[in-house]
Amino acid sequence: MEPYPRIFNYHRRKQLEAERVECSAEEYIDYSKISIYLQDATKVMLDRREEKPLELLQEYFNLALKGEHVLLRDYAFISASLYNRSCFMIQMNAIFHSSPYFKVVTALDYHQCLCLLCSDFPRTLIAEAAKILPPHPNYPSTKTDTFISTLSQEPALFDKFEIEDLRLSVQLFFYFAEFMEKVKEVFNELSCGDYENAQVTISLLYTALEGLYKKVKIYLYPPFELVAEAIIIKSQKKMKMNPDDVYLIEEMQGFMTGAGTISFNEFTYVRNIQNLMRINKLDKAIAAQGTYVQPQEEKLKEIVLQEPPPVESSGQQVRRVKSKKKK
Repeated sequence: MEPYPRIFNYHRRKQLEAERVECSAEEYIDYSKISIYLQDATKVMLDRREEKPLELLQEYFNLALKGEHVLLRDYAFISASLYNRSCFMIQMNAIFHSSPYFKVVTALDYHQCLCLLCSDFPRTLIAEAAKILPPHPNYPSTKTDTFISTLSQEPALFDKFEIEDLRLSVQLFFYFAEFMEKVKEVFNELSCGDYENAQVTISLLYTALEGLYKKVKIYLYPPFELVAEAIIIKSQKKMKMNPDDVYLIEEMQGFMTGAGTISFNEFTYVRNIQNLMRINKLDKAIAAQGTYVQPQEEKLKEIVLQEPPPVESSGQQVRRVKSKKKK
């Protein structure tokens, strides 16, 4: 299969960069969610009431820089900002994806693991992420008429999946939660109520998603170029595009006509997920588990507290300088 063509929009990218630099103080606070961390730090200081509150405040933000402030917190907190979501995903990868032995798991077991980090992590999110994935071929699927579960109304939770595929799918529904909810609404409207299985026309879907980006805050969604690429992966055989060329986003609408149909599950399939998760090299950052640079003051304290290295004897006598007596 020929590789799908690359697309970009230089003018929109420059416009977004200019808007990010020229945003007001209120817009920056809304984007970074700084108030969430100030309120949380204040609550910690009031609860503990230590003698040195400034040191406690410094400890809190050091943990936040490390990304460890999201551990054992409720779902409302870990999903309150994009930074918190990124930190939680880094912890997911560091704790549950570092073992070389567990490659295939059920969605329900994966949810139980996440509950060790966040006790109220929604099971519905895991179920939504599992629905779009094909079960592991070596294990029977529960998506049959003979399977009856008395524990859950979502049989996909009991299917076994490749753990990396499940991770990407869960992180897509978690990190881009607002975007995925809007996409489901778009598919539900275009398919007259059956967004999971019904096929919708790609040109109509493209137009609806393009209009969606004009109504909301862009930073909550993946770049529109990546969304268009996810559609091209499904329909590249029917689109008259040269894989060796690079196309502007403004040119895509003409290629979408007659490109066929697509379902919600096909739109969010594994290869498309890997494409959408390239936002700001997020997946690479998760794989690297992030880096933490200590403040300069902390480094100086460590140097001061270190014991001096032993001095090797050279066999020579050391002359001592006598201090002059004061008259």
